[in-house]
Amino acid sequence: MSVKHAVLGLLIEEPGYPYDVMLRMRERLGMWQAATSVNKAFDQLELDGYIQRVPDSSWSEATPEGREFFEGWLLEPVGAEAPPLRSELLMKVGFPAASDELLVELYRGARRQEQWCVDQIEALSDRGDLEALAERGKDWPAISPVLIRDAYAAYLKATSDYARTILREARRVYEMRTGRRLVVEE
Repeated sequence: MSVKHAVLGLLIEEPGYPYDVMLRMRERLGMWQAATSVNKAFDQLELDGYIQRVPDSSWSEATPEGREFFEGWLLEPVGAEAPPLRSELLMKVGFPAASDELLVELYRGARRQEQWCVDQIEALSDRGDLEALAERGKDWPAISPVLIRDAYAAYLKATSDYARTILREARRVYEMRTGRRLVVEE
């Protein structure tokens, strides 16, 4: 999903300005984009005729053409391939840690990322239960944010598990190379 589609979908639901839409993207979709990305999407959508400025306001709203474009996008089949992983930690794992110092830094990074994921999962865990919503007969607007939250929590869990694997392997390699126990302080 592009930032452009997220911005347009949120403006179809409710007019807004870039900062407002950034906050709604984070809350609703679990996405956090830089202001430049959102501003660029606003500019492109306006050039394409999909949004327009609300007169006497800094807000923008979707045009009928924008609504039609967005609906067409929603009706497109979803591809079978998962999006590529974009993780600094994953990129660094892809290159050999030539020195013990680099291995220790990789260990530290994995530990920070694992803790951050655990903290995020904990913060998400008290926001409602999908089964309870379904049992109460809730419709899609109530269920979809929970589905997105659960997907994000699963992604964080997988990332946390992967970071723990990196921790284990970095420790093992360090200890094999040096003959010393790996002790890392932050």
